[in-house]
Amino acid sequence: MTSIQPKISKQTFPVLGMTCSACASSVETILMHTEGIKEASVNYATASALVTWDERITSQGIDQALQEVGYGLVISTREVFESVSEAQENTYQKLKKQTLGATIATLPIFVLGMFFMEWEPGRLISLFLCIPVLFYFGRHFFVRAVQLARHGQANMDTLVALSTSIAFLFSVFSTLFPGFWLSKGIHPPVYFEAASVILVFVSLGKMLEERAKRELP
Repeated sequence: MTSIQPKISKQTFPVLGMTCSACASSVETILMHTEGIKEASVNYATASALVTWDERITSQGIDQALQEVGYGLVISTREVFESVSEAQENTYQKLKKQTLGATIATLPIFVLGMFFMEWEPGRLISLFLCIPVLFYFGRHFFVRAVQLARHGQANMDTLVALSTSIAFLFSVFSTLFPGFWLSKGIHPPVYFEAASVILVFVSLGKMLEERAKRELP
């Protein structure tokens, strides 16, 4: 008796959400570990993935697997160019708002940290201003880092989340328990401005990258 071979499909999909070559590696690894996918090759330069899969999974299922870690595929039945352009525009506008909000909140933190570092109330002011910068305007870095960590993956978002959260938590400790450092003859160090500025600059870079992608023919 002749065994029935499973139906094999092969297609190239535009990939959304990749911001560095490590993202492409993560997407490829996740695809290769998804049941039903035979082969996957991700190209960061073209922001696309060549996927070969069988009937155990659908293109929507492949998209869902990537959405769980913050990426996605363009599988719309509309024109691909139209779908990608719309997604890039939405991403750009979202990043623009996040970057603008983070920048506005970071300015007073920077001024306090650079020019009024000895003013004790400035530490608490910086603490409360830093919270929305990191965990509201920059929450996507932490969400993506957690999503990737669940799958044993990491990228630039992981580095940003780790560096800014460590600087923030260290500064919170120094602000709330200054006696620990004073007892050692050290002025309590805080890095709220460093955490905020790092996040703003990375967000700005991502925003400019998305704008460049949007303007490409």
